[in-house]
Amino acid sequence: MGKVMTMRMDENRLKVINYFAREEGIPKSMALKEIFDYGRIDVAVRMYGEGKVSLEKASKLAGVSISEMMDVLSERGIELNVSLEDFKESLKNARMLAKSHQ
Repeated sequence: MGKVMTMRMDENRLKVINYFAREEGIPKSMALKEIFDYGRIDVAVRMYGEGKVSLEKASKLAGVSISEMMDVLSERGIELNVSLEDFKESLKNARMLAKSHQ
């Protein structure tokens, strides 16, 4: 279970949450979570594009797998800058995944 957090929000942001919740037919808390999830992907893309994080770190920040992050970056026209370490880590993860499915 997640932790509860309180924050102040300006009227414009609150209107966006209310509108999204109403349009999607979901509670405001769920609307805020979805908006946050969209935003975390954008932040990860920006940080990767600026060279501030590796592909692996960007995928963790975005909450998606490395392959999904690669797809997102490709869709947004961000050129991959995969280091040897990124490649080795991906290969290691793929091998572990393959072993767990045998």
